[in-house]
Amino acid sequence: LVAMLVMAVIGIPMYICATASTPVAVGFLSAGLSPGAVLVFLLAGPATNISTMGMIAKEMGKRTLVLYIGSVMSASIMLGYGFNLLVEQFSLQSWIALGQSTHEHGEISPIYALCAVLLGGLMIRNGWQALQKRVTKSSQASCCH
Repeated sequence: LVAMLVMAVIGIPMYICATASTPVAVGFLSAGLSPGAVLVFLLAGPATNISTMGMIAKEMGKRTLVLYIGSVMSASIMLGYGFNLLVEQFSLQSWIALGQSTHEHGEISPIYALCAVLLGGLMIRNGWQALQKRVTKSSQASCCH
């Protein structure tokens, strides 16, 4: 619980987006922080920052700011605590454990290859459709029709 409070206090004033907080969260997990405490950081950090808090205080009042911070902090801590319970209940520590054994290069799983081919095909299809729309739109906008 103390680690979750600390992570909320660290995450709330930081100006960090969800994408940027992911590698930081991996670092926290690697350092041995509980998954629930990391979840608190992942929820509280992107939901708040100093500039947003200043704007809320100015536009809506300090009481609203205190309620907002309290809500974000309590919700993220409750969810973090619940996540720790789920990890323990279903023995998910090995899925979350980070280390050399979970990070491999060289051997590609067939499912990864299939997903890569599917993703590539969808990207090509989407690009082709966008190109067709652009060509159709430019030909319809012609002055010579």
